[in-house]
Amino acid sequence: NTVVWFPTTHKAMKKAALLVLIVLLFLYLLLGAGVFHTIEYPEELKIREDIFSFHRMVFQQRNDTVCRHLKHGCRAGQPAGGGGKPAQPSCVPRENLGRISDSVAEDVVARFGNVTAMAASCVDPKDIPMILLTERELYALIDKAVVATKHGLDPHSTEMESSPPQWEFSAAFAFSMTVVTTIGYGFITPTTRTGMAFCVLYGLLGIPFMLAVLSGIGEIMANLVRRGTENISLRRPRWKPRRVRRLVAGIFFVSGVVVVWLLPSI
Repeated sequence: NTVVWFPTTHKAMKKAALLVLIVLLFLYLLLGAGVFHTIEYPEELKIREDIFSFHRMVFQQRNDTVCRHLKHGCRAGQPAGGGGKPAQPSCVPRENLGRISDSVAEDVVARFGNVTAMAASCVDPKDIPMILLTERELYALIDKAVVATKHGLDPHSTEMESSPPQWEFSAAFAFSMTVVTTIGYGFITPTTRTGMAFCVLYGLLGIPFMLAVLSGIGEIMANLVRRGTENISLRRPRWKPRRVRRLVAGIFFVSGVVVVWLLPSI
């Protein structure tokens, strides 16, 4: 018996295999997004809460100092009626600035007293209050700003006004796509050791997977270019074949730029 192999059957099988690969790749991206979200999102929430609590502390201390000498409804240590936001004066009368200055000076004297009380025979220069901040506190503040920036959070962010978390599931899915496609678009990167190790393994498995899918898609696009060239040549017989090929190739090139570069940036 002779086995007859039909080209149409072979093409149909290749398309079916490509479809299966695309579905598996999508599931692989979902898996990666879920793992990255599980690993990185809790750590990001801790960083955000640390920044927010620092802003609450600074905000409250500033209001306590200012409100201590005002008499128009602003009370130190008292939260406002809405949203839990501390009461804040819209402006400080000029005649109150002297009292506030004295209060700040008293705080400086009190901090020096605390340092003196806790000191032994000498005091570390890094622990001497300067501009109401010790050197250690200043660098701790800088570290907080650096950590916030690395996590895509503006250091000035508060609970009321802040950028969205970087490691929400949708963002983690987009990051998974940039890993397997090697695009590397954006500034989001894992910060935990577990997340970085998983990213390496995820890329080692996902990149060959993506190449197999792209190979199949490339073959389909090559066939479309050939068919498009043939159709245009039949409808425009006066056009030179070279011109037709350039036209079709340009259309697919622009489409590829839109899909690969422009859409991910939106």
